[in-house]
Amino acid sequence: MEARASSSFASFASIVTFTLAALVACGSDPSPTPSVNAAQGGAPGGAASNAPTPTSDSGAPGSSGSSEADAGAAPGGPPPSNGFPAHWIDGTACGADPDIQTWQYDDRTFILRESLCKNFEGPFVYLLVGTSKAMLIDAGTGHVNFQAAVTKILQGLNVTVDVVVAHSHAHGDHVNGDGAFSQAAHTTIVGHSPAAAYQFFGVSGTTASTYDLGDRVLDVLPIPGHEAAHLAFYDRRSRVLFTGDTLYPGRLYINDWQSYQASVARLAGFVTLHPVTWVLGGHIELPASGQDYAMGATVHAKEHALELTTADLVDLNTTVSALGQNPTRTTRPNFIVYPLN
Repeated sequence: MEARASSSFASFASIVTFTLAALVACGSDPSPTPSVNAAQGGAPGGAASNAPTPTSDSGAPGSSGSSEADAGAAPGGPPPSNGFPAHWIDGTACGADPDIQTWQYDDRTFILRESLCKNFEGPFVYLLVGTSKAMLIDAGTGHVNFQAAVTKILQGLNVTVDVVVAHSHAHGDHVNGDGAFSQAAHTTIVGHSPAAAYQFFGVSGTTASTYDLGDRVLDVLPIPGHEAAHLAFYDRRSRVLFTGDTLYPGRLYINDWQSYQASVARLAGFVTLHPVTWVLGGHIELPASGQDYAMGATVHAKEHALELTTADLVDLNTTVSALGQNPTRTTRPNFIVYPLN
């Protein structure tokens, strides 16, 4: 989050204006398995539901994409999903909650939430496991040990793979946990600067690249605006788009307005060509209904669902485009546009 000032993919922006109308019209005790009381998440815009956890594919609410894009996704669609828990640790039970809540989204995708009792940012971290590498998207604030959590998950899967610690962007609540990985064997920590991150993933300018974890290909998309080194990751296997602090249910702090507008337009274009099940960001800062939590709040009672959809990305693109070059704080149902300059 951190509210501080600080080709194919590029071509998508040119088609966004045409495609958006069509889209709108169409409508530390981490555990390597889902907790026993967890259940399928509810629709974005509200709190997670208490429905039983599904044993089959969670479907693709908010998904879009053409047959051409489907060819690059997992054959036969994404693997069966456990959906989302009924409740994330939210600072309301600091004496009982673990430092890290670990949720197994599917057989090789894990969502980890840092406790708000440890740091008010309460970031979400994502572990994607391939056959040769596992990639962690973000490393948290440094107040909890994500390295131990990752080790426990991989041991539970009985796999031996190299670990890549990547980052959605370079703000402290996403990179300060790197130190826990600095002495870990078979582990690479990706640099924080745009040059270092782009070089590692083969990104050039606004052109996306791909990164293979072994039978699991990720699209790596440069999306500066919130922060200069910001990247989004699209997992072709699960069809989840990870957007860091560019889009999540909360205050979307924007340091570079023009870059942010262009990045969101490219993301909106990307999802017209790729099937997306969910859009997952780095935080939750909104309740299921009502006003956003105060900055620095360590209790998030009755949180908004973590998961958003491509409809929210379309809404974001429409909103920032309409604001032109005179951005102001703008509240939408599932996020708040928050320009800093």
